[in-house]
Amino acid sequence: MNELDDLIEMGWKQGFSDDELLDYFKDLYLRFPKNSRLSYEYGGAHDYLGKEEEAIPLYKEALELGISGSFRIKTLIQLGSSYRNLGRLEESMEVLEKAVEESEGDPAAVIFLSLTLWSSGKAGEATLLALRHIYRENGGLVQRYRRSLGNYLKELEDKERDSSI
Repeated sequence: MNELDDLIEMGWKQGFSDDELLDYFKDLYLRFPKNSRLSYEYGGAHDYLGKEEEAIPLYKEALELGISGSFRIKTLIQLGSSYRNLGRLEESMEVLEKAVEESEGDPAAVIFLSLTLWSSGKAGEATLLALRHIYRENGGLVQRYRRSLGNYLKELEDKERDSSI
């Protein structure tokens, strides 16, 4: 870890009050300008406190500054979730689809996208997305029932497609 990573970790572990948490990350954000990680973390502090409206520009800034790796995926997920919480469902869907694609189907990204689909009145599509993901992961006893589950999923997909035409 480097000094900045240590400072960030310390901020999350201090047990600060809400105002102290925001002040701490604001201070870091100002001390290390144009740092994508701090834009993400400062946005995360707002998001953690239910201040999604203030978090969104910081997440967008982190992306514009080129945040990468797992922090890019986390930024996309948290941005998409913030949009969803504010009822901005189309923006949420767009961002979370990107998170699912870039993460190659990370389960958290799939779940957040499923939640947005559900909130958009697309419960069937949300359920199918989650079921497809579980099926592809092939964990637990899925392998044992793979043929039957594949047939059931195909049946549900056909019904969902027919109902959306």
